[in-house]
Amino acid sequence: MQIIPKIDRKIVKLIEPDFENGPWICGGACIQWFQGKEVSKYSDIDIYFKNDAQRTEFVSNLTKKSLEDNAKFKFEHVVDTANAHTFNIKIDSNTWKLQAIKLYSGDTIQDVLDQFDINACKISTDGHQFVFGSDNTVQDILYQKINIPVIKKNSISRVIKYMGKGYDLTEDAFDLLFNSNADLITDFNYDPNTEYNNE
Repeated sequence: MQIIPKIDRKIVKLIEPDFENGPWICGGACIQWFQGKEVSKYSDIDIYFKNDAQRTEFVSNLTKKSLEDNAKFKFEHVVDTANAHTFNIKIDSNTWKLQAIKLYSGDTIQDVLDQFDINACKISTDGHQFVFGSDNTVQDILYQKINIPVIKKNSISRVIKYMGKGYDLTEDAFDLLFNSNADLITDFNYDPNTEYNNE
């Protein structure tokens, strides 16, 4: 069964996500695919890894492939931050923005998803099926609800972003944010260039 829109299948095939061993595609791109949409040109594809070595090897392999097959495949470095290595991949006439995430890693896909703050983002795909990290993930995507079981330092910027997409804060999430550590508010400084879970 094909769950990825045709235009995005090339990039998924290139990434070669593997639920058992990694890498894993998680978050916003998966939400769009789950909704039957292509990844928008304003979005990126977040890729998570078991460890730094796997991430480094992944980026290195893409660079090599670009050098070997530059007629159809192009790798373009964009930015390297403490959170992610971000780059553009062009295959034929289509371009995708990929983020090789540095901030979160884990031995299993569930380990990675458990570190996400917003339940709707706890979604991953290997191109053939979806995995959900919370019992509420599907419902939160379908009804565009922001549930946050754990507050993280960048949660406020992510909540603002999802509210801009039409998602609504649940009462529990509002209470959790309102009563959270004041440092999360005073340290808030949104920078889209360092956003590591774009969707």
